[in-house]
Amino acid sequence: MPPTEFFTMSKLLRNLFQRGEYPKPKKGNPPKYLFEDTPSHYKTSSLLKSFDNQINKNPNKLNSLVKEFLEEFHKNLKDYKINFPTKKDSSLWVKKFVIILILTLI
Repeated sequence: MPPTEFFTMSKLLRNLFQRGEYPKPKKGNPPKYLFEDTPSHYKTSSLLKSFDNQINKNPNKLNSLVKEFLEEFHKNLKDYKINFPTKKDSSLWVKKFVIILILTLI
């Protein structure tokens, strides 16, 4: 039997008995984030997109957009949660966050 006939016969047999040429790998555990419910923040994300447009087109309207974004962000703030391993880490992060927030408002 020539080699090409052997490969053709092998493919035919694998097809008949539904056995692939290569074994399928075992399925592992799916990532946790696939099953987490994440809140959707369409309003804040659309406001961020409008920042880009307004910076180039009309920078004078930027202050009102920033105010609207911060109000919407404040409404959704309860949906954001950060888990820290220690209390020291959380207090340091909060201090940095407040400083950054103040600097962005100036």
